[in-house]
Amino acid sequence: MVGWQPVVALDGSRVLFDGWLDDREDLARALNIPATSDAELYGAAVARWGDEADARLAGHYAAAIVRPGEGVRLSRTPWTAPPIHYANDDVRVVVASVPRVLLGAGVPADLDQLKLADSLIGNLHDEERGWYRGTARVPQGSIVHLLPGARRIVRWYDPHAAKAVRFAHDDEYVEAARELLGRAADNALAAVSRPAIALSGGLDSALVATELLPRLRRGQKLRSFTFRPLTTWDGRLNPDEMGDEGPLVEAFAALYPSLEPGFSRNEGGGFDTQLRDMFLAMGAAPGHMANYYIYHGVWRGARDAGCDWLLDATLGNQTISNDGRWSYVEDLLRLHWGQLRQTLARRRGDSRPLWRKLASLSLMPLLPTGWRETLRQLSHPRRRPISAMIGMIAPEFAEAIGSVPRARAMGAWRDATFPRTRRESVALDYIYSDYETSDIHQGFEQVYGLRRRDVTAYRPLVDFCLGLPTRQFVSGGEERWLAKRLALGRLPEPQRLNRRYGRHDSDWHARLGPRRAELLAEIGRIAAVPELARILDTDRMRRALEDWPSETPLAPEEWMPRELGVPRALIAARFVQFVTGRNDL
Repeated sequence: MVGWQPVVALDGSRVLFDGWLDDREDLARALNIPATSDAELYGAAVARWGDEADARLAGHYAAAIVRPGEGVRLSRTPWTAPPIHYANDDVRVVVASVPRVLLGAGVPADLDQLKLADSLIGNLHDEERGWYRGTARVPQGSIVHLLPGARRIVRWYDPHAAKAVRFAHDDEYVEAARELLGRAADNALAAVSRPAIALSGGLDSALVATELLPRLRRGQKLRSFTFRPLTTWDGRLNPDEMGDEGPLVEAFAALYPSLEPGFSRNEGGGFDTQLRDMFLAMGAAPGHMANYYIYHGVWRGARDAGCDWLLDATLGNQTISNDGRWSYVEDLLRLHWGQLRQTLARRRGDSRPLWRKLASLSLMPLLPTGWRETLRQLSHPRRRPISAMIGMIAPEFAEAIGSVPRARAMGAWRDATFPRTRRESVALDYIYSDYETSDIHQGFEQVYGLRRRDVTAYRPLVDFCLGLPTRQFVSGGEERWLAKRLALGRLPEPQRLNRRYGRHDSDWHARLGPRRAELLAEIGRIAAVPELARILDTDRMRRALEDWPSETPLAPEEWMPRELGVPRALIAARFVQFVTGRNDL
């Protein structure tokens, strides 16, 4: 932007700020300054409180502060935040929201092979590793102080440090959660002119919508956008899943005249929808972006409707509609037999005898990982850990680079066992909340030209939910208990009491099947490029497409390699091609 200058804080430092601060008026009063721009408020807060400032603030941001002679201070909020990439050597410090700026400043476009291997097997637990050698990322909930060749990290946020929340009556939990969700909605609408919401048939986004709708200005509408499966999908699902959320959304919208629903089936789209545009916008290729193609229709709909912000409830499953799945082990260890029996008996889509569910859900997680893998393989001979099923990585390359032992050591080589404790569940949620989705969301923002905000990521609401007792999430055999009470009288009863989870890529078989010949030809070209053939297991990729089931398979060992593994490997190959400038694929 011509003439743009960074904000100069009260102490003379320069402030670059991406994101927003919540509860701005309260912060301005605490600082005794006018509620000016977020960058000015943030600069004043850091000048006043130093590295304690971020813990005092609520918001979603990435920030850089430059003090002459003192280096660069970088910070990201927890749970959701824009990314910060940097390169730091003895000569220079380069900081940017996207890696391509680092490359433009002279950092070599040399892909980090271990990062590529991590992505192929789903190991995104390394919060700091960059996609290019010599680059790094700022972890969420952290401050990074940089001087040429020197780095100091301050982890200012601990997801396990949330204060316990205890009330005398159940209704008080619901009212407190509703008040915080309302504040989150107020903050979200403060800067919005033409709002849109990504709306599912579940609880989270619908609850957010019920808080947004009464807060709209007179005559203002809330546009919603929902993805649906192709009409050619065969409809096959596991009993605990729902593959088309359109009917539930339509029933919900019928209750609220100010809500204008829109739908997209992403016809003609697939895992590689606008992939090159996303590469250009992100400069990265986390493997799980293969499953984000379903959101292109949502973003495109919001853009075409003239909306300026797309709101969602991505963190809902970790907050207001948490299902408390650690309770299977917790109730066993605490001898809460009645609660455990009810939860096991009412488990959605699980017709196994009670003793089998007890063994699988309450006892199995207590065993060492190796024992679990052995027992699971005896019960399901073809089933392997998730990372192995999706990782189309050449065995020789994986062994040479040490990606599997690294993933195991980091806790990323996981089976399907639920967390054993609340602490373990929170730790996994915290890792997965970042998981480079910040880069993907930023890519969508750049491609479609509108901003995105997760209303459920309002940090006071997140910390409140982290402090709740287990029984607020699962009680009397009813999972997602807090959300279902919040939804009483606000959502249609079939939606409020629905026990199934959304299967967001339900029609993958119908999308990939017609493209098999095209994709097999691409795999053949990949196999002919030594640089790629040494990284990818092209024989396994080819077998997954050649041995194609006639209908959507439901067993994980059947669908995971095809739905998740092959697209991830193809994205990796295309990203290598994008970075190196190859044009022979």
